[in-house]
Amino acid sequence: MWDLLFQPSLLQRTLKLTILEEQGIDDMEGSVSVNLYPNPTSGLVVVSAEEIEQIDVFDNSGRLVITQQGSNQIDLTSQVAGTFVVRVSTKQGIAIRRVVKR
Repeated sequence: MWDLLFQPSLLQRTLKLTILEEQGIDDMEGSVSVNLYPNPTSGLVVVSAEEIEQIDVFDNSGRLVITQQGSNQIDLTSQVAGTFVVRVSTKQGIAIRRVVKR
């Protein structure tokens, strides 16, 4: 009985994985044109895009630290130094960028 339970051929499973398309965080933008400057920054960041609806900023642990509407500037002055992910929602779509605060 023990031989049957521990035979490698009975315990093996086959997994077939097909990757259709690889995407990094900077490739998920589609046709939305967004620029952040200055980058790196010490505090204020200007978001250059047309018809901005909302800007969300996430820290490096994925926590939403800023969300705003009606402005094209992000104030990172009160945030600790590090890399932030900025999600810019426009009428044309969503763009995701990184910004570094020193």
